[in-house]
Parts: sequence; C-alpha cells; structure tokens
Amino acid sequence: MEIRAIQGDITKQTDVEAIVNAANESLLGGGGVDGAIHYAAGPELLKECRTLGGCKIGEAKITGAYNLPCKYIIHTVGPRWHGGDNGEGEFLNLCYKNCLEVAMQHGIRTIAFPSLSTGAFGYPVEQANWIAVGAVYGFVEKHPDQFDLIEWVCFDKNTLKYYNKEIELHQSGFYEEIDPVSKEPELIALLSEYNPEVHRYTDDGFDWLDDDGYSIIIKRDGEERMYVDYNDGEFTLGLGCWHGHYNLYRKDYEDLIKDIENTLNNALVAVTIRCDGEWFGSWKTPVSECSKKELIIQARETMHKELIEKTKRNGYQIECEFFDKTKDFTYIIDSEI
Repeated sequence: MEIRAIQGDITKQTDVEAIVNAANESLLGGGGVDGAIHYAAGPELLKECRTLGGCKIGEAKITGAYNLPCKYIIHTVGPRWHGGDNGEGEFLNLCYKNCLEVAMQHGIRTIAFPSLSTGAFGYPVEQANWIAVGAVYGFVEKHPDQFDLIEWVCFDKNTLKYYNKEIELHQSGFYEEIDPVSKEPELIALLSEYNPEVHRYTDDGFDWLDDDGYSIIIKRDGEERMYVDYNDGEFTLGLGCWHGHYNLYRKDYEDLIKDIENTLNNALVAVTIRCDGEWFGSWKTPVSECSKKELIIQARETMHKELIEKTKRNGYQIECEFFDKTKDFTYIIDSEI
C-alpha cells in the first residue's frame, strides 16, 4: 500500500473512493474545507447530513459524495487548538483512527485526508503533522491488508512540506520501536571507561525502577555527574541539574546516543538558571551556543514573565556544567533596575 502527501484540491481527487471532511459538530457545512466540500457535493449532501444528528469531536460519520468524483465522504470533527494541554493531540489521533475504522467497515481501500484542524481550528501544522502521520501508520500496522492508498491532500506547499517530512521519517524506520532492555549492554559499553555503576530495582534506593528498568550512573570525585536511566517506558539522560527524556523509537534512541557522546566529549552543556539561590530551570545546549549573549537569549526564552521581572530587579546566575567538572563556569547577570 502507499501512504503519501500531495498538494491539491481535495474536492477534485479522482484516485480515491472516499475523502475526509474537516467538519464542525453540526455537520451542516461551514468554511474552509468543509464549505468547499458541501459546495462541490451539492445540496443533497446537506440533506443527508441533517439526518445524522451532528458529530462529536474525534468521531467520524459517513455519507454519500453526490456530485464529487469519489463515492463517499467521511466527516470528522477535529479539535480546536487551545495551547496543546487540553487533550488536542488525543482528539486529533481519534479523528484519524475513527475515519480509518469507518472506511474499513465500508470496504473503502483508498482515502484522502485534508490536514485536519490546521485551518480555522488553529492547530499548528508542525505539531498536527506528526500526530496525523503517526496515527495513520499505527492503524495500518494493526490492519496491514485493508488499504491500498492513504493520502493527505494539502492546500499549500508549507503544509505539504511538513507532511512529507513526517512520512519520510516513518518510511526510514526512525519511528521503529526498540527493545530498551536489549540496549543496556550497548549503553554500558559506551560508558565503560568511566566505571559506570549499574543499578536495579532490588538495589537500596532504587525501588522506583520498574522490574526491567536500570540506572547507569557515572561519578566524578565521588559525586554523581551523569546518568542514563531506563524506566517507565522511556530513557532519561541527566547531566548536572538538567535531564532530558527520550522515547523508545529508533530516532529518539539515536538522539540519546548522540547526546551521550557529546556529553562525554564536553560538547554538550547543561545550563541552569538561579535567582536568589533558587533553581528556575535547566536545559541543554551545544558548547558552540554557550556564550554569555547566547545564554541570556536562551534564558529569556525559558523564563516566564514574573521571573523576568524578578531577575531584572535582583539579577541572576547562569550556571554551565560539563561532564568534565573542571570546565564548569557561571555567568553573573547583574540587575537591570
């Protein structure tokens, strides 16, 4: 089967049996893709939609296509964007899953999606694309013989670029899931010259680990300097006050290995903000971007408004920690008021 993205008008697609409509909850038409589909399909579509009783966010319902060149329209209601912390991703994933479920139930083997929720509903395309493509690949993995073509018909080149990039990542195997337990010897070997301590959930103080979890710790001068954990379905890399999380995809594991190597080579720096001795945040940055000017810019992007005002009054510290502790340094940023 083929999964792809193209640029075009979804109402004119002749290569699929069904297109997906980015509908609203009434199913009675609207603007954007919804309005274009209703206009092209003709008034009979609205008549059928009136019999469906609307559609909830994440659900999918099917109608005929009437004057369109395809046979069916599958209507789904995507989430409106409210900042990303209100279940938008889960609802968007449901939209794709339920559309494909409806298509499969009706024997539809070719289907075209618009970029759901990224128009008037305001979902950033650079976040919607990976949820959309991941949802489709995840569904196809569970139902490998049910579809011949699934495509996105993108309105503009920018949207097309994002979907093509995400499809390429999936096709390259970057999202292939790895076995984290099998990676433990590789991680220990990578850190072997630094005499790593390896801990299990049965060790004192490590009962927070899952049964198959592990914690690999590097100490310098008797103090913990860096660690790599696998626990609760993810890897964690820590240096100084910073720690980062990595999913169990091959892409993320490759990023973890690069970050470990850069940490050991002192090419990756852990940066921490402190104001009046209190910790206010940490992040990682390449050593090439840890000049005082660059770090002040990064710090301002990290701080919330109230903290910016506090640091202007009282000043703050930017602490830079390397794997080699002798390279650590701190910038003292004076108050501005």
